[in-house]
Amino acid sequence: MGSAAKTRDWCEDSMDLLDILCDLCPDNRDLIKEEGRRFFCRMNYNLARSIASPVQRMKSYFFVAKTFDNSEPVFNYIYKNEIKPFLRNLKKNNS
Repeated sequence: MGSAAKTRDWCEDSMDLLDILCDLCPDNRDLIKEEGRRFFCRMNYNLARSIASPVQRMKSYFFVAKTFDNSEPVFNYIYKNEIKPFLRNLKKNNS
């Protein structure tokens, strides 16, 4: 299982890597930063998804969103990966 601390560490490492990539390709800095934030945001949301505690998982989602300027909207991710499956299971179990 994941942890909030691991998610924070991964976010910091992801931002460091993104800065290095931007430094290596200054001509494409804006594109790399935009696409990199989106990619690392999704990657870190997926990491946070493995946190067992729902409260810590939600806190981690919002930390990831803040770290990457909400480049992948946090509410869309939560709906798609938390709420929608929950509702689907609820409907399935009540049928």
